Amino acid sequence: AGEPRVVVVEGPPGVGKSRLAEWLTARAAEVGAARPLKALFRPEEPAAAAVRRMVERGIQVRHLTGGDLCERLEEVFDAAPEWAESVASVFEAPEVSGAAYGALIDVLQRLSDVRPLVLWLDDVGARPESLAFAERLRERFDGGVLVLASGTDPAWREAADAVVTLGPLRTREMGEMIRRHLPLERGLLQELCGRAAGNPKFALALMSGWLQGDRLVLTPKGFRLDGPLEAISDLA
Repeated sequence: AGEPRVVVVEGPPGVGKSRLAEWLTARAAEVGAARPLKALFRPEEPAAAAVRRMVERGIQVRHLTGGDLCERLEEVFDAAPEWAESVASVFEAPEVSGAAYGALIDVLQRLSDVRPLVLWLDDVGARPESLAFAERLRERFDGGVLVLASGTDPAWREAADAVVTLGPLRTREMGEMIRRHLPLERGLLQELCGRAAGNPKFALALMSGWLQGDRLVLTPKGFRLDGPLEAISDLA
């Protein structure tokens, strides 16, 4: 029982919005509290396409068509053929818009009858109209569902029931994060902390580049960089 709740995780690029949302959804599944589903929004496609893909994966019909798709829908939900055919037409449509939200929310409603849902909507800022899905969900959904939206968008912030704002890591926190991934020599650790400026994504990308380029040499005090620091290009 209850009504949909919307929580927004916001902050500048690279501070860990998606990483936090991923951990929360994984934890919900691990303890059996809820079933997580994820939609990743992309600038080049309508928001409804990401929502449809999320639902398709949630009920494992991503590559089914025709009679196989209808049969799967009837089997999963113990549904009438007419309902299955109606929903199948949404999944098989070559293009999708917000008009499909009604049918997709109906599927999610039936899924939530078994276990509450956590819907992770990632990078909502890429498609601002993604908020329309949450609004329709609030209007139509009757049951346990948490919408966890990661990204920065003023409209989403205004509509949220709660907002979690992430900022840059402090130098000590950044050092601890780096050490968990790679034990670097003190000087290199300090240089990386300075360049990252509290942005964990930057630090991880830079370390990944060092590893891929075979730039690190293990010493008794940790890894040192093979070559001058000046040769490293900062990431955008």
